[in-house]
Amino acid sequence: MRHPDWKLIAFVLIVVPLGCNLDSQTLGNGTGSGGSPPSGAGGASGASGASGCSNPAGSGTCGQTDVPIAPLPPDVLIVQSKALSMADGWDDQPCEGGGGCGASSKWSQALSAVTTAVGATDSTINWGLGFYGVSACGTTSTPSVPVGPLSSQAISSAFAANQPATGNPIETAIGDAATYMLTLTDANPKYLLLLTDGLPNCMPGDTSTTADDSLGAEAAILQAKMAGVPTFVVGLATSSDAAVSATLDQMAQGGGEAQAGGSSSYFAATDSASLAAALTAIVGTVTSCTLPLTDAPEQLTNVAVAATDASGRIVKIPQDSSDGWSFTDVNEDAILLNGMACANLRSGAYTNFQFVYACAGVIICIDRGS
Repeated sequence: MRHPDWKLIAFVLIVVPLGCNLDSQTLGNGTGSGGSPPSGAGGASGASGASGCSNPAGSGTCGQTDVPIAPLPPDVLIVQSKALSMADGWDDQPCEGGGGCGASSKWSQALSAVTTAVGATDSTINWGLGFYGVSACGTTSTPSVPVGPLSSQAISSAFAANQPATGNPIETAIGDAATYMLTLTDANPKYLLLLTDGLPNCMPGDTSTTADDSLGAEAAILQAKMAGVPTFVVGLATSSDAAVSATLDQMAQGGGEAQAGGSSSYFAATDSASLAAALTAIVGTVTSCTLPLTDAPEQLTNVAVAATDASGRIVKIPQDSSDGWSFTDVNEDAILLNGMACANLRSGAYTNFQFVYACAGVIICIDRGS
C-alpha cells in the first residue's frame, strides 16, 4: 500500500561513490533529464556539492529515493496436445519405418521451442504445463506442472517424460485448465496457451477419437475468456487444412487473443522457426507494461523513471504518453510504459526499472555509467 504523506519520509544522505559520472538537472514536474544514482546510492540532500548531486537552494532535508518497480508476472498455463499425430513430421505424415520422426517430429520441435521460451522468461512469467489426451480422450484437472515462478526445469522434465499417444479432447482440456486457473488467488493476469496439431476429435465423456467437437471446443474457449482467462491458440502443421484452420481461427477469436497482422487469427506454425516466432510473439503480448507503485508516496511532482539498458547503462525514460511513461490514472498507483519503452521491456532490452522521487527543487540524478 502506498504511503499517504510523502513529507513524513525521512531521507538520509548517502554520498555517491567516486568514479560515477552524473548527468543532473532539476526535474520540477517530472520532465527534463534526470534519474537515479547507482544501486545503493540514496542521492541528494541539502549538503551542497555531494558529487554534483545536491539541493541548489541549500535548504532541502529530503533527497532522492529510488524504488524498484516491475510488472506483475502473468500466469500462463500451456495446454499441450498429446495426440498421436504429434509424432509425425511437419508435413503431417508418419515417418518411414514406423519408428516416428525423432527430433524432427512436431512433438520434439514443440518440446524444444517451449522449453526455450519458458527458460528465457522464467523470472518474468509464471509458467505451468498441462497435457491433454492423457488416455484416449481423457484429461486431468491438475496440471503436470502447476503455474508458478522458476518452473522451466520442471516443464522441460515433464515434457521429456511424455510422448504423443492419444486423441484431442480440447473442449474438456480447456474447461479443466480454466477451472484450475481460477483457483489461483494472485492478482496477476492469467492466460491459457493451447498447442494443437488438429481438430478437437473427442466429445466429453466419449472415448472415441473420430468425433468432430469443434463447436464444443469453441464454446469452452469462449467461456474461459468470459471468466477472465483468455486463450492463445497455436496450430502445428495445420495451415494446409482449410477445415482445421477455420476451426482454430474461431477458437482464437473466441479466446480473445487473436494474432494481430497475420494471415490467420491463430498462430500457424509450419516449422520450428515459425513455432519459435509464435511463442516469442505470445511472450511479448502477455508481458505487461503496467508497473505498480507499491512503495512510493502519492501525488509527487519531482519524479523520474529509469531502467538499465542492454549495455548496462542506467537510462532515463521520458515522461511521454506516446513514447515513454505515464501514470495510469489520477491516483498515481501505477505507471504505464508506452511505445518503445514498452517494447524494450517486452524484448528484455530494458531491465531493473526504478521509480525515482525527491522534494520539489531537488536535483534527481541518473548515473549513465559513461
